[in-house]
Amino acid sequence: MVFSLFQTVCFELILLIWFIANSTSITASGICGGENGRECCDGFYLNASTKKCEECKPGSFGRNCSLICPFPTYGKKCQNKCNCDNETCNAITGCTTQTTDDEEYFSETMESTHSVENTTLYTQTISTTKPTGTVKNILILLIQLFGGVDILLICSYTIVFMIDRRRNKNQKDNSNGQIARYTAMYENIEIDY
Repeated sequence: MVFSLFQTVCFELILLIWFIANSTSITASGICGGENGRECCDGFYLNASTKKCEECKPGSFGRNCSLICPFPTYGKKCQNKCNCDNETCNAITGCTTQTTDDEEYFSETMESTHSVENTTLYTQTISTTKPTGTVKNILILLIQLFGGVDILLICSYTIVFMIDRRRNKNQKDNSNGQIARYTAMYENIEIDY
């Protein structure tokens, strides 16, 4: 079965769109390259039942979510900070006992105020980045590049083909008119000897 040029261009355009859509969904779903070609990125783990990479649950981070949030951080991607001591800070939910920042005591005979100040003991910034430059990402980029060049070549071929076809049609129309004139001018002359 022979496809027309239009069908071929449409098919290749659909393939290019499919490659672009799949390349963005691969990185958005937490799948990164690796030795096997399909490993979860940092901050993701492989769910055994769905066979898909899923974001780490609150309280964990790193490759395959193998690390627990260090004190005083907790929660999703360890982005929250505990305002309590190490013993009462839960890596998933935060402080397990209720704390107050300011306490005030009043008495009938004497008024006094006692305030507790919060001081930062240390600050830790955890950034999870997806690896760049993996073989799979480079391969996808090359496929997209060649697909784009292929579409440009097919479009330019189509334009040249259409221009050439019009030119040939015009020449054919002109030559048919000339043949008609020549045939009208032709006469048969007989000579007797």
